[in-house]
Amino acid sequence: MNVDASWQVAFEHDAQLGEGPSWDHVRQELLWVDMRRCEILRSNPGTGLTERRVMSDVVGAIVPREQGGYLFTDPQGFWTIGSFEEQPELLTSVEAGVTASRMNDGKCDLVGRMWSGSMFRVPSEGSGILYRLGPDRSVEHILEPVTIPNGIAFARDGVHVYFIDTALSAIDELTFDGDRLVSRRTLADLSQLEGSADGMTVDEEGCLWVAFFRGDVCRFSPNGDLDRVLELPVSIPTSVAFGGRDLDTLYVTTAAGPLSGQERTAEPLSGSVLALDVGVKGFPEVPYRLAE
Repeated sequence: MNVDASWQVAFEHDAQLGEGPSWDHVRQELLWVDMRRCEILRSNPGTGLTERRVMSDVVGAIVPREQGGYLFTDPQGFWTIGSFEEQPELLTSVEAGVTASRMNDGKCDLVGRMWSGSMFRVPSEGSGILYRLGPDRSVEHILEPVTIPNGIAFARDGVHVYFIDTALSAIDELTFDGDRLVSRRTLADLSQLEGSADGMTVDEEGCLWVAFFRGDVCRFSPNGDLDRVLELPVSIPTSVAFGGRDLDTLYVTTAAGPLSGQERTAEPLSGSVLALDVGVKGFPEVPYRLAE
């Protein structure tokens, strides 16, 4: 089951907690965050350069906007920013005044709505909510309670959404009738695998790729069966996203911050973004579509 992945360093970096990769197909750049440093980042494969911007608090995720610019989340809610040089604008506030909470992972669905979950800064069981931000700036509560919301991915049928609450050690399949959640079931039990399930994406064959914090990157079939386990030169892969001009590169964000000094010496690539050739393509990520 364990196989070697053909990997290379896409962007050498020193991220304390690299997370939330999202491929901007228009600009041909990778968007991601360093949560511990409160940074949004964008990396250009053509130049190999990474631009960073320090924000005022922990950033959970960043995605492109259809109209240009970016949407990102922080403990106050959902923000837009035209460029990395401009000042951000608060689009919609959530959990105002709840200083113990912050936003975590986030992705846009097939129609350009942003899904993102909240959690306590010090994780507490059932303290979070999975939100959905619509084009009209309205925010819906999709799922609660959750503890550590991660790994949001969308099936191409527009009916099923895949979701990881890291505390539950499972991939859940959410089924929707239009906009209404009608069922939730465990697609894959992850409790016997090494590490904690973190970020996730879906490939063109409908399979799910999951990064395991203190573990490997694993692929699961549409039925939830473990299909592949990729061993990497780092012990903390955090999230995954398909990108590149042909969407045939699996980018993997990693973390250096939780490592001991000895571990950092043994894993000099921790904190960088890796690029893997896994023999399958992903789908173009849909940008956030704000009605104006």
